[in-house]
Amino acid sequence: MTGYSIPRPISEVDDAATFDSGEPTLDDYLRKRALANHVGGASRCFVTCRGGRIVGYYALSTGAVTHADCAGKVRRNMPDPIPVILLSRLAIDRKHQGCGLGENLLRDAIARSVQVAKDIGVRAILVHALNDQARSFYARYQFEPSPTDPLHLMLLIKDAKTSVPALEGDRDTARRDLIEMMASTGADRDHLESLTGEQFRRLMAVMVLTNAEELRKLKPDRADDALAAAREATGFTDKALRRVTLPDGSGVLVDGDCEHTDDEIRNTFEDEPS
Repeated sequence: MTGYSIPRPISEVDDAATFDSGEPTLDDYLRKRALANHVGGASRCFVTCRGGRIVGYYALSTGAVTHADCAGKVRRNMPDPIPVILLSRLAIDRKHQGCGLGENLLRDAIARSVQVAKDIGVRAILVHALNDQARSFYARYQFEPSPTDPLHLMLLIKDAKTSVPALEGDRDTARRDLIEMMASTGADRDHLESLTGEQFRRLMAVMVLTNAEELRKLKPDRADDALAAAREATGFTDKALRRVTLPDGSGVLVDGDCEHTDDEIRNTFEDEPS
């Protein structure tokens, strides 16, 4: 899906004014409440953009369901009510429907939910489908209807990975792509491949940001997605850091607003006279 940003948290600079999913309630939520709810902690909203405009989004929050509203395998050995993650909204702009963007956002929502469930007790992902068409969409990913309302569907966390079989493979592919992109700028491929987990994520994010201009030249079709992921991982922008090359050829990262010149910074790393 060329030209679309990867899903990321909504921000005040995102343009939602022209978003039109065909469902007024979903459009109004994005324009009027999504950012405030995200900032306030009532929910978390993630968006994908194209040309600076939001073209798709979803919202996650915590919730609970009673035993009466759950299928047997959901309520088995569980307290009443049962803790769940609520996928409260998922919508795509009408101009961008039919190109797989909805599936991509659902996959991202499932991946985030699985990650949350590693640290917090959560039994399932719950969705409230707007209509039968939406219900059929979720059913394709193993969401099963509530016995009390066919438009309320749940997916057990333990079933989430199999509902999107390529989830783990996609992460591996993304990791390989990042390593390939950074190796093209001269980074040590062997060192990058040796890193794991959070260490890899943070280092790669900083490297992407500090090589933003070069990446845009070398990989113009993929640089924007890599930069968006890096900003989410670090909280920085590509203007928040600058790289200063030291006398020995290595580099150091400094705050982009640092008042010291590059030469002044280099001087602090030079060997003191013996």
